[in-house]
Parts: sequence; C-alpha cells; structure tokens
Amino acid sequence: MKLFAVVLLSLVALNAVQAGVDEDLRDSYIKFLGANNIKIDQAEAHRRLLAYKKESIDLANKYGIYDHIDELLSKTTELIIAASKAKVLFGSEYNKAVVAFHVLRNTLADHAHELEMIHVDFNNDLLASMAHDPTNNMGVKLLLAVNDEAKQLKYSLNYTAPVLRNIAANLVLEAYQVSIGKNITPVHELAQTISQRQRIDLEHPLSSGLRHYVESLQALFMKIYFGNSLDEYVGTPVLGKLMKTLRYAKYLQDDSILDGITGPALAIFESLVDNLMDLKKQIRH
Repeated sequence: MKLFAVVLLSLVALNAVQAGVDEDLRDSYIKFLGANNIKIDQAEAHRRLLAYKKESIDLANKYGIYDHIDELLSKTTELIIAASKAKVLFGSEYNKAVVAFHVLRNTLADHAHELEMIHVDFNNDLLASMAHDPTNNMGVKLLLAVNDEAKQLKYSLNYTAPVLRNIAANLVLEAYQVSIGKNITPVHELAQTISQRQRIDLEHPLSSGLRHYVESLQALFMKIYFGNSLDEYVGTPVLGKLMKTLRYAKYLQDDSILDGITGPALAIFESLVDNLMDLKKQIRH
C-alpha cells in the first residue's frame, strides 16, 4: 500500500512538472508573437503546440525513432523557454532554439513525407521568421531599401523594421493556416520567397530582383488560395497587400527608368540584363 502511494505521488508530481513546462512553452510563444504585434490567446497557443508535439510523437512511433525524437522535443522545449526568459528576447538564446527545432524538423523529414509533418514545418518556419539572425536582418535591410527607393518616386510603402518583422511572421501564419486541411504544404513556396527576397539588389532595390521576389509571393498565393478559406485565424493576412504594394513600386521604377516600358516588354529587357550579368560572371572565370 505504501509503495502504491509513493508511485501515485510520483506520478502526480511528474504530471505537475509537465503541466508547468507546457504552460511555460505556451507563454513563450505568446511572448514571441506579442513582441511582433501578433495576438494569440492561451487556449489557441496551447492547441497549436499540442498539434506539433502530437505530430512529432506520432511520426516517431510510425518510423521507429521515438527515443531520438523525444530527446529532441525535450531539448527544443527547454531552449525555447530559456529564450523567452533571456535578457535579449531575439538574441543568441533564441537562435539556439531555432537551430534545435531545425534539427528536430530535419530528423523527421529524413523519414516522413512533408504532408505528414505540416504542423512541425509550421512551427519551424514560424520560429525562423521571428529570428533576428543574419538572413532576416538582411531581408529587413533590403525591403527598407525598397521602401526608400519607392519614396523617391513619391510612393510610400510605410515600411519600418518592426512592420517588416510583423509581415514576415504573419506571412508564415497565413500560409500554413490557409493550407492546413487542404492536403497541401507551403513549405517550398515560403522558402522560395525568402530566397528571392535575399536576392534583391541593395544598390538597385527596384530592379529585377524585386520582380523575382514579387513572383515568388504570387506563386505562394496561387499555391494556397483555392477552395474555402478560413473565417478566422491568428494574425493578419498580409500576402495580398504585400504583392500589390511591391508590384506597384516596381512599376513606378519601370516607368521612371525605362521611359514607359512595362509588362512583357520590360520582362524581356530585364531577362536580357540578367543573362548579360550571368555571361559577365562566366567571362571572368
């Protein structure tokens, strides 16, 4: 009887500890999103965390890697909570958490199909979108350059660093929340938007690099928006407005530099320029 009581008390204690960890993890996400001016209530945050955890455990069981995934889940949880309590919210501790979650995601991806791990990818991309790392910092810098160049053409995008970081997180929220339930994943299209964003020319921010970025946003839009959309979700939809404002900024540059050449003719001209730049690189080698 005493042994049973000891075991029961131990289980109660373990459950209490786990509940405390889950609450800390939930509150960490609320804090991260709140810092980017995105509101999420406790119940919704908890539900989303349970979704990626359950998905991870189910896949770990399916592919016989439970022990490894359980260890990685514990590590990522620990690092995420630590990051939320760090003096600098999106500093080195946060970057460690992002890297750890990448490891979790990639370990599952070695075995599972992408459609099986949409909640894991959702969380992975959301964490990455909020990081103040070299990639995101440069992305902000490039889009601020677009903002400044557009302003010279009397067009205000009203971009600031906080606004752009809010857009980055909301873009991930929008893409995945619209995709879930449609048997699709936006993981590749989102990755492509980041890749093309980084190719914007800092010295000539309204040049062909911006066009390629807008095209990647359009590809994401075409991927996710079909059938029924959600009535409500966390965050603010930003994709449509982002495409519209950046496309217009590009058209302004087209008219000012190329004497009214727009549309297909401009695309041909820019394609020639891109090809010449590639040829220049080959000649140098």
